[in-house]
Amino acid sequence: MAFATAQAAEETGAEAAPDSDTLMVELNRLDPDENTCKASLVISNQTETGFESLALDLVIFDNDGIIAGRMAVELAPLPSSKTSVRAFSLGGMDCDSVGRVLLNSVVSCKTGEGEQPDCLGMIRTASRTDVPFIE
Repeated sequence: MAFATAQAAEETGAEAAPDSDTLMVELNRLDPDENTCKASLVISNQTETGFESLALDLVIFDNDGIIAGRMAVELAPLPSSKTSVRAFSLGGMDCDSVGRVLLNSVVSCKTGEGEQPDCLGMIRTASRTDVPFIE
């Protein structure tokens, strides 16, 4: 299975329009939740493939650029051509101390056909928060 990649945004600041073989992962919210911060991701599966597993390795940096945490987050199941929301805790971090989130790698990417080799190449990140979500 081959996946095309979306084109990067031009210097105008306009967001790139995702193509039909893109998994868009957006950091939509960071909310204080008791003694931690809860992150909400919106995942738009714009492919014709459903995913049985899509686990991402995320690295969280503090406001000084120091690694504050690392976690694997499972986003599946992700039906084809469907938008989903997943929420998870940032492991004791205060939302105000989150400086940026890095999509470091894909831990698992499995469809009905089995493990897929290049899922990282089809994922695009975005953020609706003041915290950048980068690749």
